[in-house]
Amino acid sequence: MEQNQMAVREQQWLETIQTAKKSGLPVNQWCHENGIAESTFYRWQQRIRQHLPGSAEPTFVELPEQAKPLTSAQPVYLITLHMQDITVELPSDLSAAQISELIRGIRHAG
Repeated sequence: MEQNQMAVREQQWLETIQTAKKSGLPVNQWCHENGIAESTFYRWQQRIRQHLPGSAEPTFVELPEQAKPLTSAQPVYLITLHMQDITVELPSDLSAAQISELIRGIRHAG
């Protein structure tokens, strides 16, 4: 395939892949709804990643260790919350809003 045609095709696939990602659908569902073989989608995605600037393997940088906070001399008090068949221990310095949110979450999950 001519170099120019290949560049156009890569651009089209780049746009297709971006559209799929923006859809919020799982790739397999998006491909099915758009008549694209999932293997073709992933093959083009890999090809495009290899040609994008900065597409080399990610590098990892070691972060300096953060200083550990000094522990206070005051004891940590816990709040024990029993709801249905769930028991949760919470630090006593949580705000009422945080505790309320947690209770709503437990009720919703149950």
